[in-house]
Amino acid sequence: MSALRKVTASFVVPGPAGVAVRDRLRVSESDAAVLAEVGTFLGSLAAADLAERSRQGVGA
Repeated sequence: MSALRKVTASFVVPGPAGVAVRDRLRVSESDAAVLAEVGTFLGSLAAADLAERSRQGVGA
């Protein structure tokens, strides 16, 4: 018995079925500053969470 797998017919994988929406917000300069601060804060939380999960390893 051969260790190689049999070659099957090729096929095309369909593209993503979801919808992506991009838009721009029209906000004042002070609102833009608040949004930037919130984004920075949430990004730091996400980075800390990723670092903790990385420290826990694959089995966690």
